[in-house]
Amino acid sequence: MLSLLLMNCDEEEETDTSNKFTVTEALIDTGLPVVLIETVTQKRIFSKEEYVDASMTIKYKGDTLHHNAIQIRGRGNATWFNYPKKPFKIKLYEKADLLGMGAEKDWVALANYGDKTLMRTAFALKLSERMNFPWTPKYRFVEVFFNGEYIGNYNLTEHIEQGKNRINVPSRGYIIERDDYYREEPVWFESAVRRYGWSFKNPDTDDITEQEVEYIRKYIDDFETALASSSFSDPDKGFKQYIDMYSFARWFVFQQILANIDTNFYLLKDDTGDNSKLTMGPVWDFEWTTGIGWYEGARPRPADYWVLNGGGFYFDRMLQDADFKALVKSVWAEYKSTATEMLDYFEVLRQELYESQKLNFQRWDILDQRIHVGGIPLGSFDKEVDCDIQFFKNHITWLETAFNEL
Repeated sequence: MLSLLLMNCDEEEETDTSNKFTVTEALIDTGLPVVLIETVTQKRIFSKEEYVDASMTIKYKGDTLHHNAIQIRGRGNATWFNYPKKPFKIKLYEKADLLGMGAEKDWVALANYGDKTLMRTAFALKLSERMNFPWTPKYRFVEVFFNGEYIGNYNLTEHIEQGKNRINVPSRGYIIERDDYYREEPVWFESAVRRYGWSFKNPDTDDITEQEVEYIRKYIDDFETALASSSFSDPDKGFKQYIDMYSFARWFVFQQILANIDTNFYLLKDDTGDNSKLTMGPVWDFEWTTGIGWYEGARPRPADYWVLNGGGFYFDRMLQDADFKALVKSVWAEYKSTATEMLDYFEVLRQELYESQKLNFQRWDILDQRIHVGGIPLGSFDKEVDCDIQFFKNHITWLETAFNEL
């Protein structure tokens, strides 16, 4: 059994380390940056709520960057509680530009444990850039050591937050998130019509006011009420007065291209002014995209996967509106060549990750195991990537017909 230096808060005993895969930092030669994290007194990470004091060193192409005082904790939901390879939230005491991604304090290390290609997040973020989303989190693949132990390939990624170098909303603007874990957040609300749960990423939950919570809750309720009404298509009385239509259409097309099983939703609103509308984005959470799926038996994931249509997140209703449907078709026409061109990016990422994946899957020997929704184990990194490529080709071909038949 592999050594688990990172444990859930309900674990009490050390895990057996007799068959631990070990590699030293000096032997890493994958072409990727190396991140070394050392906690004070070698303390393990038990929680995704409480930070642990630590230091971090980043080595890349002969340069060494030391951060002598950082804080680190667990992050994520299912990825934190269900997987032995854990994701982290990293907080610097001073803003710093990590590997050319811009100076900020808050960073995320994504483990991608269930993604045997290791590349679905990177692939999706490149698609977001090419589809011209206003802000796309930057990332770098890195090799991570925790208290001297190699724990695998990670995505070191920008944290979703308001800021000059991140999401461009005012400090009192709104960034809200919808997912199934909203009750675990400090401040949340449920919408009145759809009963969707929302939590706040901005304003900061330490100083958000009751008036601000009530304002955004009412705005969401008014939007949902208009969307559910018989006059939902009316340009003055219906849902269109509340949202930036193009941002919703682009987000919808983006998720279709990736065939994302587990979509994550962020909404932005600049201020409380009458001219401000809800904007959809940024995009996040891509571990269950492209070839991954809940399929059983010796068959690939079917290409005809239509995200969030029929009982879905607002879009089932909005697609009944002729204007929105036409806009979705227009966005697909705008970016379908981009989607096709993304096929080449699989090979770019395969090459970047090739040496790293060898070490990662020695550390985490799962290529012959089914991991949650990961589908049929294919036994090798190359076969997993080839499966994603074939699925993507089939899916893009199917999407052309599907969008035309909307």
